[in-house]
Amino acid sequence: MFHAGAPMERVQYVSPQLAGAIRASVNRSTGFIPNRLMLGREVNLPAELMFRPPKTGQPPDLAGYVGDLEEALRSAHEIARANLKTSQLRAKQAYDLRVVARQYKVGDVIYKLDTASLPGKCKKLNPMWRGPGVILKRISPYLYKVKMKKALTTVNHDRLKLCRDRELPAWVNRAIVELQNGGLAQAMQPNNPVTPSQNSVQDPVGVDQVPPTLQSTEGRKTNASGSTRALYCTCRGPYTGEFMISCDKCSEWYHGRCVGISPQEAEEWGNQDYICSCCKIKQNKTDPPQVSLNPTGLRRSARRKGSE
Repeated sequence: MFHAGAPMERVQYVSPQLAGAIRASVNRSTGFIPNRLMLGREVNLPAELMFRPPKTGQPPDLAGYVGDLEEALRSAHEIARANLKTSQLRAKQAYDLRVVARQYKVGDVIYKLDTASLPGKCKKLNPMWRGPGVILKRISPYLYKVKMKKALTTVNHDRLKLCRDRELPAWVNRAIVELQNGGLAQAMQPNNPVTPSQNSVQDPVGVDQVPPTLQSTEGRKTNASGSTRALYCTCRGPYTGEFMISCDKCSEWYHGRCVGISPQEAEEWGNQDYICSCCKIKQNKTDPPQVSLNPTGLRRSARRKGSE
């Protein structure tokens, strides 16, 4: 049993009874119990110590006992090595038989393997999978563009599994519908999307002042082929496949490198909301000033009113 305490501190405790039972159990790979490989013999169990059978015969010779012990250890180790090779071959055959590159389609709901480790938390007690998420794009037969609740990441197929939940979050259903109707660019917007205007290209702070729209191409870059690419973040750059995070207030997407947030940090937040700097400034301007409840200040204000 492991007990995770303060950060960088872990205490391991195994009861003697449990340790004795483990050492007296046959290992599946070696075919021997640990006591046999370490001591060359079986150990006396608690029941045998309490109900010891009567001794018969003469005690063994010391030189003969040492020779028999060395021979027992040598033979046990040789057989264990052969059993380990057989176990490795069997495990490889079972792994190769079950390794199938599952093909996911755009719009499939999946779970993503959580490989992040948080300091001070036991990884064995945390859930192994994060999600649900939605497959936005198939980059290659093995790589997929996945949209989680607050992040866009590129994930390998061996770190995904199909989600079979009966009830899905509202944002997942909305993303699936947007994929069916508007494609990848529309599905990237979790809520009411914000399309930057020409003013926002010159002044990135005014992103939250643009009214939401779905079909407008105003403020987008046009390449030689005539296609448009939406602009995001304070750098007013397009989506290039890198990690991005969405603000829960204005629904604007930001590059992780621009706001100093990594994919691991976004996954660690869980259900916490991310608010961009523009929304924080706007919220501070709209919030009413806090009234001080200091009794001295209240008495001074009352005296001023009385003198008037």
